[in-house]
Amino acid sequence: DGRELWRTPREDVPTWSTPTIHDLGDRKIVLVNGWKHAGAYHARTGKAVWRLTGQGDIPVPTPFVVDGLVFLSQAHGPGSPVYVVKADAKGNVSHTGSSRANEQVVWSLERGGSYIPTPIVYDRVLYVGRDNGVLTAFRAKTGEQLYQQRLGAGSRGFSASLVAADGKVYVTSEGGDVYVVKAGEAFELLATNSLGEVAMATPAIADGTIFFRTRSRLAAVRDTAAPR
Repeated sequence: DGRELWRTPREDVPTWSTPTIHDLGDRKIVLVNGWKHAGAYHARTGKAVWRLTGQGDIPVPTPFVVDGLVFLSQAHGPGSPVYVVKADAKGNVSHTGSSRANEQVVWSLERGGSYIPTPIVYDRVLYVGRDNGVLTAFRAKTGEQLYQQRLGAGSRGFSASLVAADGKVYVTSEGGDVYVVKAGEAFELLATNSLGEVAMATPAIADGTIFFRTRSRLAAVRDTAAPR
């Protein structure tokens, strides 16, 4: 009926990141990225559950959860951190001193995060695509870097988030080039396909079809020989 259920103030600045709802089984939490602090809130009451400081400013990537781990990334300002936090964490989970992990933060990096595109975990590998076209792959549970590779000539920006399916990771540039990378621990570029014009939106995948939205068109691509 439109009634406000709760409102929780945050000591932060406006961000571009979309909140994420995660079901812990006994309760649901709202995950938010932030400059001064990221964290989780009880979805029913708005009460703070955990808090993480030490982020980069003006975060854009959306938090996401895989196998009970929350992945957070930023890359605007002096740092470009990646944080991997237990979804059921509680309290202040910020690490101190030279430590990059604690009981609640499984692993983290000072540099290597993404400014605009939201990273993705696919088949136990974390893929971080930066706005300058650099793609980095990590073991999702440990943070071990597997490879780092630039896509394209470095003259195009990247705003669309990464998507993956059928053993492939799709990285779309603002210029409309779609880089198809083989999923796995070693880099292999399978194809580069042009959409023909500017593409800023994240592709969507459903029922064996990948959808691309460009400046003036919507395109759907699938294997016509494959069963629907």
